[in-house]
Amino acid sequence: LKDIFNFDEAEKVVAKYPCWYLQSVLLQGYIYITQRHICFYAYLQKKTGVTIKSGYLTKRGQRNPRYKKYWFVLKGDVLSYYKDPSTPFSPRDVIDLRYGVSADITPTQAQDKEIASFSVVTDAKTYHFKAETASSATEWVKQIQKVIFRSRNNSDSVKICLPVDNVVDIEESNFPDFADTIKIRVIDNDETFAVDEYFFSFFGFGEEALRVLRSLTQETSAQRNVTATLSPASGLTSRSARSSSELERSTLDLTHEREESTSSPITKWRSGQKQKQWDQFPRDASESNVSSSDQGNDSEMSESATGTDASGSHILSGSVMFHKPTIGKHHADNVASHNANTQTDVPFAPAKRAGKEPGANTLTKNSPDTQAQDMQQSDSSTLGGLMKVGAVPIQRASGFLYNSGKRVSGLFGGTPSEYYDKFSGMIAGGKKHYAEADELQPGEEVQDSEDEMTVREAEKSFRSHFALPDSEKLVATFFGFFHRVLPLYGKLYVGSTRLCFRSFMPGNWTKLVVPFKDIMDVDKERGFRFGYSGMVIVIRGHEEIFFEFGSQDLRDDCTVTLLRSLDSMEPFQESVLLTEEEKKDAEAAAAENLLLQEARQGDRGDHDSSAVSFDDPAASVLDFKPEESLRITCLTIGSRGDVQPYIALCKGLLAEGHRPKIASHAEFGDWVRSHGIDFAPVEGNPAELMALCVDHGMFTPSFLYETNQKFWPFVKGLLKTAWAACQDSDLLIESPSAMAGIHIAEALGIPYFRAFTMPWTRTRAYPHAFGMQNSRMGGAYNYMTYVIFENIFWKATSSTINRWRKEDLGLKATSMEKMQQDKVPFFYNFSPSVVVPPLDFGEWIRVTGYWFLDEADNFTPQKELLDFIKKARTDKAKLVYIGFGSVVVPDPKKLTLDIIAAVKKADVRCILSKGWSDRMDKKDAKALEVPLPDFMFQIASAPHDWLFRQVDAAVHHGGAGTTGASLRAGIPTIIKPFFGDQFFFGSKVQDLGVGQKVLTVTENALGKAIWIATHDSRMIEKARVLGEQIRSQDGVGTAIKAIYRDMEYAKTLVQQRVARAAQADTDAEDEEEVEVEDSWTLVENDSDPDAT
Repeated sequence: LKDIFNFDEAEKVVAKYPCWYLQSVLLQGYIYITQRHICFYAYLQKKTGVTIKSGYLTKRGQRNPRYKKYWFVLKGDVLSYYKDPSTPFSPRDVIDLRYGVSADITPTQAQDKEIASFSVVTDAKTYHFKAETASSATEWVKQIQKVIFRSRNNSDSVKICLPVDNVVDIEESNFPDFADTIKIRVIDNDETFAVDEYFFSFFGFGEEALRVLRSLTQETSAQRNVTATLSPASGLTSRSARSSSELERSTLDLTHEREESTSSPITKWRSGQKQKQWDQFPRDASESNVSSSDQGNDSEMSESATGTDASGSHILSGSVMFHKPTIGKHHADNVASHNANTQTDVPFAPAKRAGKEPGANTLTKNSPDTQAQDMQQSDSSTLGGLMKVGAVPIQRASGFLYNSGKRVSGLFGGTPSEYYDKFSGMIAGGKKHYAEADELQPGEEVQDSEDEMTVREAEKSFRSHFALPDSEKLVATFFGFFHRVLPLYGKLYVGSTRLCFRSFMPGNWTKLVVPFKDIMDVDKERGFRFGYSGMVIVIRGHEEIFFEFGSQDLRDDCTVTLLRSLDSMEPFQESVLLTEEEKKDAEAAAAENLLLQEARQGDRGDHDSSAVSFDDPAASVLDFKPEESLRITCLTIGSRGDVQPYIALCKGLLAEGHRPKIASHAEFGDWVRSHGIDFAPVEGNPAELMALCVDHGMFTPSFLYETNQKFWPFVKGLLKTAWAACQDSDLLIESPSAMAGIHIAEALGIPYFRAFTMPWTRTRAYPHAFGMQNSRMGGAYNYMTYVIFENIFWKATSSTINRWRKEDLGLKATSMEKMQQDKVPFFYNFSPSVVVPPLDFGEWIRVTGYWFLDEADNFTPQKELLDFIKKARTDKAKLVYIGFGSVVVPDPKKLTLDIIAAVKKADVRCILSKGWSDRMDKKDAKALEVPLPDFMFQIASAPHDWLFRQVDAAVHHGGAGTTGASLRAGIPTIIKPFFGDQFFFGSKVQDLGVGQKVLTVTENALGKAIWIATHDSRMIEKARVLGEQIRSQDGVGTAIKAIYRDMEYAKTLVQQRVARAAQADTDAEDEEEVEVEDSWTLVENDSDPDAT
């Protein structure tokens, strides 16, 4: 406490209690009672990068009084709103709460009607909103109030220090009625004798705290010279004369704040300074003074009406406008001698558009001459305040005219040459680089006639347009078109951590803000229109974003600038950055908070509450394990790679005490049973279907014709045997390619889940795996591929399936609408680091992580293979794996020769796993058509989890399981897709920057790809980081927890019950909240478990 509160000497701590300081919000912290001081400390770490709340609200237009529905996101200190949740990078507008004044429920005349409207006041506008329920509106207001409160604090802590000698009296307060509240009245200092009031609420230990405080102050008052409190001339002792604001304070120009506090009976925080200290701070523009003048009168009237007396320091300030009192801040120079380099913080920082003012003013004792000068300044301040109030109507009118015309007038320069430069640049599609922010090397700067001041103004305007922090720098700007439904002309801003765009089209206010951490890749594409060059931004979990430029050079420059900025970013860096000063303040505040926590733990008394944390993000996942053992059937068809993940899942279910069974093709029976898992066979030969896919392509006319001739016997046999295999099951998990599961679950009345290794759910983020194109087609195309595939698949099989439902299952015919396949709980067993869950996925769709089946422990490699690997390492040669599985190719010999030539060209060693041939049922597919050179070694098979750890890169066909295994090993991956989902995973590997997709196997194409994969340090590092992420994920464990959590939901779907009833019950429970919290916003110290 001596270091943090700058005491002259260490003081014995009499007592300490967790409590809440009452101002416009309830501020959580600790009160420390020493022999000489009453201290309060609160740690308020700013959560600048966290999404605090999101949901639908209706907003009233600034000019149109009608309300319109938007999706709102409160993140950091910015409230953004969007058309819907699927457009998180295109805000309709942003509200910067750093300049927020208040957030309040809007009163209504109808007393019996729930209030679901609220308003948010900033220094520029007042926004009006409506929520769906009154409880939702209250929650929004509370969260916004928290953000406004936190953003006003210069640093991350709030401190109050009250000398015991200055305490006038201590008494109980009956407000609020849900806590024990103590009011402390304190003399401001020995010069003004202003009396301020402080309120502290206790949810426990209130009576004890009151007894200790009264005892301490009574002992002090008995020794105090009463006359000394009446006149500074009577001579106070040095200790008793210590001002309650002796901590050096920086007082704020609160003409920006305009916050109403009628909801709180608490006397405002005291300033502890005279007008001289106020005048030391620079004033803002006249429009701020106008607003505060008007607000000051309102505050004065409201205080008189409620009967609350202003503190003496307010009256002595000599202004007709009551300024908000503040809590002080240590000056940096006075605290430099302390080891922690601590700094006392200001809870209400001045909101200035130009950024936060560094430093703090120091309060010193005033001489009598200084006091006389202060009185003169106070008188002039009174006159100035009256003049400001009288000027309100005129200045408001001038401000309206200025704001209405500044958007148009901003386009016109002060001279004809400036006018020509602006419009010619916009029309021609110009660009500008900001060399300092871009970190260009000497000699690379782009010459520009504008001076440094113009660059600073451009950065300020850039941050203002998109409500960005002061740490965001402007790297470059480009004029171009943003493609949505129609091309929108505007300006691209490349910042230090974000890509932004705003439209210049009249009547269109489109904005785009994309953090670099969400960008996977930047590619050049052909333009949609003739004569234009295109650029596509690949975003994690979202559809691609397209831009067009008037020239190829402009497009290339923008692409290179973006890629350079992405490369300079640290891997997975947060989008919100702090300045160096903010970092130091945050570190100092965190160190103070940690010291206090350690001190309390070292001297733990009876007043520390047990730690209860509700900030665990996994707490929202209900992990209810069934009490009884379940009989779980996993139905899947396809190749070995389709069955292997289910073996891993079933082994996890076995460990949980359940009785799993896999139903698949008979050829996998022995393999499944070797892992102790029950097996049931189903008919069908998927090898024939794979041959059709390779020979004719997916869903081509020839593919449909051949399928019509050969596929129906397979479907009929599959449906009948699947029905038999799933008997006596309590739960069914199915790969949707098996087609039968959703109908079997309906007939048996059991919960039904889907799981698959490739995309099957409608989304705009990426196309269906069977609808991949060589070029990107956009969100509308992506979504349509799923719709088309579902309709084709159902039309082709519906007659057979409905006949089977009637004959074997005893069910009526169904349709796509009745099945509601898009509502079925779905597990994707690939990594969310590889395929980011799209934002338009339903909450019942989970990307769990890979279900790996580790078989390396039971594998013994042959001696020749180990010798080949050892020799490659001894020769310091790069080692790669090449294998395409059992695919059908028209000329197997040519493929083998091309692979040999590519390996030789790349100058690497190769482990080859040959399985390709010219027909599916060929017995000697692994036989070589030509002998291999000594830099290549052929193997029959090896577990991927062992093999990929031995090599530097892998070349394969891009199956889901093989791709997951190579990425898990952390090595660059080259994919040569042949059909189906292999094209999808090839594109994902390339977008992630951890490998490449090659469409043809030739000496040059494959050789170049292998050389890059084994020598590109950027690709190697990205693959290593991705491998670490995948290895840290527990896909099987996540899937099992999701099964438990979604069990009831799955039952309601199968039993044809409507899930809206359960949602209605949840909504009703949410509305039955404790009413005592409705009037207060709690600002918690989330990092302190004791306080929590």
